[in-house]
Amino acid sequence: MKNVWKGLAVGAFAGAIVGVAIDIVESAGRKAADVSNRAASGVSSSARSGATHFADLVEEKIDDWDVTKKVEYAKDEVGQVFEKGRDALKRK
Repeated sequence: MKNVWKGLAVGAFAGAIVGVAIDIVESAGRKAADVSNRAASGVSSSARSGATHFADLVEEKIDDWDVTKKVEYAKDEVGQVFEKGRDALKRK
């Protein structure tokens, strides 16, 4: 019966070690998943922030270009060319 108790003690000790090892691996897996989710969230918000900043810069540049005045000018120029062409066709 001495050996049975020794076997039980060694088995319990070995089982405890294996259980602790499994708990450590499981905990590390949960932490890795949490870090991964945080990183994905951080990248997502950074990308959104970067896109918003880029859109703001483009909007500022378009405002600086004064596109409305340039379009009006181009419309007037095209209108003048059209009128000259129509007048030339009428003369023929």
